[in-house]
Amino acid sequence: MLHDVDKLDRVKPDVNGLTHAQGSADWLARRGYAELGPAISGHPVTLLADRAWFETWIASSTPETLIVSYADKRAGQRLESMAQRFASWEHRYPPAVRAERPRGSCAADTAEQV
Repeated sequence: MLHDVDKLDRVKPDVNGLTHAQGSADWLARRGYAELGPAISGHPVTLLADRAWFETWIASSTPETLIVSYADKRAGQRLESMAQRFASWEHRYPPAVRAERPRGSCAADTAEQV
């Protein structure tokens, strides 16, 4: 999906120094798709751990922004529940990494809005 294009090895050098979502938005903007940036920039699950950020974001989000964020939390290699998706992240990332990058305490609120 385009919202994760900055994870591709051939794109990473072009977005070095930018956060995950900002990297994808920037890369797409430089290719003439700047209108996709707002929907992409708010999708990282790490942002959903910040209640203050979430409240501002959810109040100003378009339906497209909510859908990208929600779909990102539901789809890995297959469609799965949010609980399964978060369990998968916990399995893939060791506790030290999870402590540095909290994930998704506001994810259920996003799902409710969608």
